[in-house]
Amino acid sequence: MKNSTDIIRELREERELKQKQVAHILGITQQSYSNYETGSHEFPSRHLVRLAEYYGVTTDYLLGKTEYRQYIPDLNKPFVNHTTIGDFLSLSLSLNKENRKHLISYANYLYSINKKEDN
Repeated sequence: MKNSTDIIRELREERELKQKQVAHILGITQQSYSNYETGSHEFPSRHLVRLAEYYGVTTDYLLGKTEYRQYIPDLNKPFVNHTTIGDFLSLSLSLNKENRKHLISYANYLYSINKKEDN
């Protein structure tokens, strides 16, 4: 897994932002931001939260604790009909291990069919 300094730099570069621009968003100097991005100083939690909101990722992702960027409010987005992504995740987690395996197998099967139809 990547470390937090790599992740924060990659997110900034993906948006084609300069350090000075991100520093402005956080209300700090470019030098302070540079110190955070290089790892010579740790980000205060308020800055981590602000960056997570700005980039639409979780603080766990910023800290390198997970490879999943998904921002929690996205769990409330509709998935199908009136079911949200969070509803589907909760339902999936409520299944026993064997049924989870079946769900994943079936989802992979549907994905492969969908992929063939797209070609």
